Amino acid sequence: MSAHQVVEASAGTGKTYWIEHEVIRLIETGVSLSGMLLVTFTEKATAELQARIRKRIAKSLLASASDPVRHLRFLQAERDLDTASIFTIHGFCNQTLGDFAFEMREHLSATLVNDGELRKMLLPVLIREWPARFGANLPDLLYLSGFPNVNRGDNSNIWENNVISLASRIGPRDRILPANPVEPTAENIQKISSLMETCAAQLGELRPDPRSEPMIQLFKTRTGANLQSRKIKFLTAFVREVKAESDDSMFRRSVRFCLPFLKDGLDIEIPGDGKLENWTRQLQQVYDLLCSMQYYLTVVTVSELKEKIQSHKLSKNLRSYDDMLTQLHHAVMQHESLRQKLREKYKVAIVDEFQDTDSIQWEIFQKLFLESQTNSLIIVGDPKQA
Repeated sequence: MSAHQVVEASAGTGKTYWIEHEVIRLIETGVSLSGMLLVTFTEKATAELQARIRKRIAKSLLASASDPVRHLRFLQAERDLDTASIFTIHGFCNQTLGDFAFEMREHLSATLVNDGELRKMLLPVLIREWPARFGANLPDLLYLSGFPNVNRGDNSNIWENNVISLASRIGPRDRILPANPVEPTAENIQKISSLMETCAAQLGELRPDPRSEPMIQLFKTRTGANLQSRKIKFLTAFVREVKAESDDSMFRRSVRFCLPFLKDGLDIEIPGDGKLENWTRQLQQVYDLLCSMQYYLTVVTVSELKEKIQSHKLSKNLRSYDDMLTQLHHAVMQHESLRQKLREKYKVAIVDEFQDTDSIQWEIFQKLFLESQTNSLIIVGDPKQA
């Protein structure tokens, strides 16, 4: 058999009832229970489905007493119940990784580990490496990134928690943005300082000629005049506030305290004169550089934390729930012999709550069953919950 099915079933419409009856129908057509793969979303749903199929097979066994062929099939199904492949997606991945470790060139067994605990354990290790890694740039990096011990004089772990949370949400196919944040090196700091010197020197020239055509059109409405005033007010406040600081703290203070002035000013779009537009463009460069530098330490730390965790797990033969998915996905994509053995083992796969599967899970089922000429895939789900 090679027919595939998509079953749409909303909550309360008898979805589990349909699945258990489909299992009975397949057994009656000659597909053994051991040749089926049933994947559900939670451990609770797995246990419930297993119990309901057990009851249904028991009833079918009694009802088929007068039909030797059917009776024999249900008798075998009853024997297969305790080893039936009814799993969560992670249960299926873990079972397969263990059963076919040799084919996948994996360890025969791995210790289950929580990625969240590893993040908490290994992030302090990375932080202790910062002085040697960043050297003289570290003070600016800490101020720019909002590291709590530097900016608030406390021992809170807000920054670390944010990094851990971000690392937990980034999947194997996700990219961290900005992809290439600007590092606050001495050269980049000097570039911003030069732009600020130029902008500060031009402050005295930003007295618009009320007789110029752009200004005549602007001042015909009160709104336009107010926007012009507000824009210059915000941008001037940023420049003056930054220049009032000493050279040592200018760079840090400009981000942590004065950057909102700059953003508010740049967000105001008005038909200004040429001098104001040029001044705004230069400050836009300052804003883009400062924003990018703000994220540098976070982006670098998240990327290196994920790499450090993977290296630690590899060296200690550890495996997390996410690893189960990515490792099986890689093996299914790469090893034809594994695909063939899984297709021989599972003639039919029924995937419940399909709307909750991600792209990696889908590609596993697609490769194993949809691309096969002899296997079937049945997906059951509620599109309205997708």
